[in-house]
Amino acid sequence: MQKAFKVLIEWGVGSVVVWCSKRESVIAILTLTDFLISLLSQTSEESTTVEEAISANQLVWLDGSCKLLEACHEFCSNRIHRIVIYPDQTGDILYLLTIKRILQAVHKQVN
Repeated sequence: MQKAFKVLIEWGVGSVVVWCSKRESVIAILTLTDFLISLLSQTSEESTTVEEAISANQLVWLDGSCKLLEACHEFCSNRIHRIVIYPDQTGDILYLLTIKRILQAVHKQVN
């Protein structure tokens, strides 16, 4: 957990994707909120692993060509804060879409 937290702080990001080498795929998103929950739930003698800290929310993926309205529907129906966006052809991750980014895009359209 300490290594993962250090990476978040060094890169100045609020979340990272978690890669499972056994499955050879992304399995979750680890957020600063997960770290806070981990800190609150552990005693001084316990050491929490990344797997234990990952939030229970399901991982939602959308194609890079999807409409913002579709993304908004996914945010609401799944009660999540981040969606993994990937391109059609490769399946690699383009970025994590956040509610904040959607609101910024809407604000830009209105003004």
